[in-house]
Amino acid sequence: MKESGKGLISTEKKQEMAVIAGVDYPALEGRMDEFLDELEQLITTAGAIPVKRFTQKLPHPNPKYYFGSGKLNDLTEWVKSNGVDMVVFDDDLPEVDEYVPPQLLDDDLEVVLELVVP
Repeated sequence: MKESGKGLISTEKKQEMAVIAGVDYPALEGRMDEFLDELEQLITTAGAIPVKRFTQKLPHPNPKYYFGSGKLNDLTEWVKSNGVDMVVFDDDLPEVDEYVPPQLLDDDLEVVLELVVP
């Protein structure tokens, strides 16, 4: 809770900001935008605000860092300079410790690796 200018206590909760990240590769059969739209709706329903999408067209996700190094640098810099709370990947990231780019790991940043909807 924060104290407002008139001595009142605000109970308003800050909405989390989310960035959506995805690689557009042939197995998606041109449906990348459809998948990201659905993911954006899920993020909004969960109470966060999707603020930007980072996508890259590749033959397959980069085996080391998902994106290529240039796109990864763009994502990392944008996230850190815009106060983003979470990055949501539109893909399973199997080896979390090896797959999530170390420059994205931060105490204040949540990396959502898989979104499971019952």
